[in-house]
Amino acid sequence: MHRLRPKIGVLGGLACAATLLLGAAPALASTHHSRVTGPEVVYGAVHGKAANASAPRIPLRLWGMVHTTDPTFVLGNGGGRRHTLHTGKGLLTVLTTGKPSHVLRANPRTCRESFTQRQTFRVVGRQSTGEFARTSGPGAVQIYFAAFAPRYTHGPKKGMCDFASNKPQNRGAVARFLANIVLTRHR
Repeated sequence: MHRLRPKIGVLGGLACAATLLLGAAPALASTHHSRVTGPEVVYGAVHGKAANASAPRIPLRLWGMVHTTDPTFVLGNGGGRRHTLHTGKGLLTVLTTGKPSHVLRANPRTCRESFTQRQTFRVVGRQSTGEFARTSGPGAVQIYFAAFAPRYTHGPKKGMCDFASNKPQNRGAVARFLANIVLTRHR
């Protein structure tokens, strides 16, 4: 009987080890399908005449989880909720969420006028490709435009800012795009 106890103990230990290994197999397999989360920053700016274009072309640089560029980005009127960046490492598609906020400022002393728009969005990984396929996450974008308005050159308003002319000067004009994303890759 004493000889049998160690054998039962060894067999019981082997059975426990086998159960642990077989039970851990799905867990080990699931580590292959892990998530990696990190920041992604998208930034670009143009100055002068390029910023004053009716639809400025702003080359964007992306860094964080994916380092790449989008040299073809055109800042337009928005036109819908879905937007796509065409980068060298794939398409990054986002869907806007919530309502955009707008801030318009005009300084009557310097004639500097600026417009800022902020908007939240989420990444649509199923419509993204390349490095951005199977990604998700929230983000926020800020679009900023600033320029100097011309001054009246004659008449009773001579020397005052002409904000109504809708003819901003190229000198000092800037158009800037900045987006921050919490990007999660699902593997």
